[in-house]
Amino acid sequence: MPLLFPTESEAANPIPIAAAPQLARTYHPRDPSESAIVTLLRDHLDFFLAAADSDDPTWRLPAFVERELRAIIPCGDLSHGFVRLECTSCRGPRVVSFSCKGRLCPSCAGRRMNEQAAHLVDRVLPNIPYRQFRFEAAASRPSRNVY
Repeated sequence: MPLLFPTESEAANPIPIAAAPQLARTYHPRDPSESAIVTLLRDHLDFFLAAADSDDPTWRLPAFVERELRAIIPCGDLSHGFVRLECTSCRGPRVVSFSCKGRLCPSCAGRRMNEQAAHLVDRVLPNIPYRQFRFEAAASRPSRNVY
């Protein structure tokens, strides 16, 4: 059974960073064809849009929502375009597919969220410790759920 903490002799003689084994970091692109939302949209988007248009002639799905939903389907698919990159240090090739950069796409929205969080931490918020608080206000009387 491996020890979680180093023994006294291991702590006295730590392994230098240069001698430590380096794990190779490999990039594994996501496969958009296996995504549940892409499969759902590819199979049922046209039917949904036709049903939404025929239900109420006075109401129509906004055009930007339809554009966003249609853009999710080819997002990350190599057959819809890619760029070939080469690492300057190891000369290893990498193929990166184009993304839709949409607000409704889970992959692109997640990337945007991570970039925004990194921007806030690196450039906006001061480097001090933070605490997270949660405030709740109790309702004065229970509300009824009407369905």
